[in-house]
Amino acid sequence: MQIQEIEIKPETSILRLNLKKEEYQLLINMINNMNYKESDFKEEGIFEKYGFCKDTLFKKLQNVKQIDTASKRIATINANQAKTNKSKKAIETAINILRLENKNITVYSVTKQAGISYNTAKKYQDFINSQK
Repeated sequence: MQIQEIEIKPETSILRLNLKKEEYQLLINMINNMNYKESDFKEEGIFEKYGFCKDTLFKKLQNVKQIDTASKRIATINANQAKTNKSKKAIETAINILRLENKNITVYSVTKQAGISYNTAKKYQDFINSQK
């Protein structure tokens, strides 16, 4: 099977290939089964063209960085939860201050008092309305 080369932008110098464990193992097996020697490339002039990267390529294949996506997902969930809690706390504080000052409790007034964006306050509109 012939693999087609994709068009790479001129400003791109590093490419990333995300492989599953099984795909990586298959790639290594395929490369090992090819049994290429330096002389195989010399006759077609390929070795001179790519010889500079052959050693680094094989080193990189031996030193693969494993990405644990589960921990990244958990970190993102925790960060989002922290932001949500911070926003809700700011809204609660703003509502309590507005009550003490006998002011109208609206999304806009909560926004101004809490120092949060209108869109953030709008997400919690049901919460704000329940506090009236």
